[in-house]
Amino acid sequence: MPLFVVNFKTYENGTGKKALRLAKIIDKAAQNFRDTDIDIIVALQPADIRMIAGKVSIPVFGQHADPISFGPHTGGILLESLKEAGARGVIINHSEKGLKLKQIEKIIKKAKKMDFPVLVCAPDLKTGEKIKKLQPDFIAIEPPELIGGKKSVSTTKPGLIKKSVSKLGKDLIVGAGISKFDDVKKAIDFGANGVLISNAVVNAKNPNNVLKDMLSAF
Repeated sequence: MPLFVVNFKTYENGTGKKALRLAKIIDKAAQNFRDTDIDIIVALQPADIRMIAGKVSIPVFGQHADPISFGPHTGGILLESLKEAGARGVIINHSEKGLKLKQIEKIIKKAKKMDFPVLVCAPDLKTGEKIKKLQPDFIAIEPPELIGGKKSVSTTKPGLIKKSVSKLGKDLIVGAGISKFDDVKKAIDFGANGVLISNAVVNAKNPNNVLKDMLSAF
């Protein structure tokens, strides 16, 4: 099933009440694509998960988790707390919140026991190949130099997408700079199973229009 993941990050429009408003807009847009196989997901800050998860029908993911268990880990984010709050999965190792390979492995092993899907980000194919051996549910290739920029991975690195799909499998998703229909369409045409998006939707003047445009590319 193709994935369309919107990462709210810590943008003002993706925080608190504004995050709830945006999540509802995305949820409503998702209803218009119910007859398709697109799995539309929003990734939220930990403090917003409980407030939002029960008010939308689309899956809610956490944006990060730590390789910890219950105990003295001030400020840490437990997989257990994310799941109890209503999250249905988690993104880890985003370039803005990186982890070591051993930490990624620990989180994946624990998440599997909890039946809690994990989407692991990788900055390049070499890292992606190492992550694949850990058997996460999903891998997202995101060149960090393109994240949040005006140039997309689809336009500037089509070869990376094709090679990554060949090496990592057809469940691969891609992100970085994806902001319009053409970016999504090219990613899908190159073999990706979906996209990871943030700024283009979260900070859009009319996110509903942006969503309709991008989702119609599938």
